[in-house]
Amino acid sequence: MNCVVIPTYRPHFKHVEKLIQSMNIFSKDSNIDIYIIVTSNESSDIMITKYNNLTIKILCLKDIIHFIFNSNIDEHFNNHYGKFTYQSLKKIFSVYYVINKLNYKNVYVLDSEGLFIRPFSLTEIINNYIKNPRIFYNSRQRLDSYQTQMAEELLNNNEELLNNNKCPGWFLENYLWIYEDVIVNNFFTMLFHDICDTNTLFAKFKNSIFIEVVYYHYIFLNNYKFSLK
Repeated sequence: MNCVVIPTYRPHFKHVEKLIQSMNIFSKDSNIDIYIIVTSNESSDIMITKYNNLTIKILCLKDIIHFIFNSNIDEHFNNHYGKFTYQSLKKIFSVYYVINKLNYKNVYVLDSEGLFIRPFSLTEIINNYIKNPRIFYNSRQRLDSYQTQMAEELLNNNEELLNNNKCPGWFLENYLWIYEDVIVNNFFTMLFHDICDTNTLFAKFKNSIFIEVVYYHYIFLNNYKFSLK
């Protein structure tokens, strides 16, 4: 079972509506399950049009955190972080939740600013990916040749989190963010097994991350496990 997750916040609600309208226009599937992730104080403000071939539900980050951490983490931990790390943690918490609470197998994460511009099938996109899973990255040498200070810092942060200094390059050369249940659960256990409250979260994630870059780096390091699944 597949679904779409769209983490967002109040200033981007107008973009979410346009994204969903484009999905309704171009989707070839009979139904797509879509979960929009907001904080609890935003949930009453987002109004999404109902469509016959889209099942749209609003999930609150507070409920997601309660499921994972017993509400020992304040959903407004964005006050501690810059937007990249906050968005990253919000994404991976949401993906873990829909896999483990709602029993989805594959999750396609979309940024709220995206749009579909031609006919597509979510089922086909995910099935084609599962048949030939792949990750893309740019070499570290090439990365060093253009505006790289932030990217290099993020890769160094990856290495610290994953306790591995062999990050070969920049793992964000692809925006097909499909998360598979087996990999997500292994990744989540590895990364969050020692997180029990807000303080331990802040202590571990003290530097900026892009969760997609961390996730793909983790797959790169553990591909021998997942290529046999």
